[in-house]
Amino acid sequence: VLESVCFEQKISLDIFEQYGFTIREIRAVGGEAKSAKWLKIRADILGKSIKTLQVPEASCLGAAILSGYALGYYPSIDEAAHEMVKVKSEIEPDEDLYKRYLRKYHIFKKIYPALKKINRELSEISSL
Repeated sequence: VLESVCFEQKISLDIFEQYGFTIREIRAVGGEAKSAKWLKIRADILGKSIKTLQVPEASCLGAAILSGYALGYYPSIDEAAHEMVKVKSEIEPDEDLYKRYLRKYHIFKKIYPALKKINRELSEISSL
């Protein structure tokens, strides 16, 4: 299950990169940032560095950044974010595992279109 979620994320990242966006790192926030195992799987599948933050609750941190700016403590939102967003840890991908996961990913991409129809059918049953 964890791998399939990461494979779906890789599909999205690949689309962004096809359109010229360079993604050097991923920031993990919320509950997912608490699982070292999942973060490692994600780094190995995506082939990207995963960084966790000292304040893992992104919405609370965002509210604090906007509040700091609105109250005049910071001259800009960028300055507030620069001062308040701090990296806690960094998980680097393992190159050998990335290559192994890449083989599985290519298989997953073949399965993915078929799952869309199946998931739609399951959704229809669930809404009864």
